[in-house]
Parts: sequence; structure tokens; C-alpha cells
Amino acid sequence: MPTPQEVSELVKRFDRNRESYRSNEYNETEKTKREKTIIKRQIDATERQTDQLVYELYGLTDEETKTIEGIATLSDVQISKGGA
Repeated sequence: MPTPQEVSELVKRFDRNRESYRSNEYNETEKTKREKTIIKRQIDATERQTDQLVYELYGLTDEETKTIEGIATLSDVQISKGGA
């Protein structure tokens, strides 16, 4: 089971990456586009780690995890297409 310190560090890293990604300090040059891509990948990796910690905290089985991830993926597709 993850320690509170691990969870706290993960949340802090996510917040830092999200703020960097959303900041207006980027003037869309090739360099900043690459930097934003790197930050986006870090955000995605942190989000996956957070999900895994939550699954572990709640003691979810592999089947339950797959179900949740399937629903999340479906939801992402609907949102990107302008659905609910």
C-alpha cells in the first residue's frame, strides 16, 4: 500500500506539471512546443501512477481496474467528440 508521503509527492508533482502546462509563459515556438509535450507526458505518467495508487488503496482486482479504465477511455472519447 502506498505511503501518505508517496501520495503527497505524486499530487505535488502533478500540480507543478499541470501549472507549467497551463501557464501563459509559453510563446508557441518549437522549443516551447517540445517543452509542453514533455510536460504533458509527465502529467499523463503521473495520472497513471495516481490511478494505480487509488486502485491499490481500494484493493481493486485486475478485472475491476480494467472495467474502470475502459469506462474512463470511453468517457474520454465521448468528451473529445463533444458528447457528455
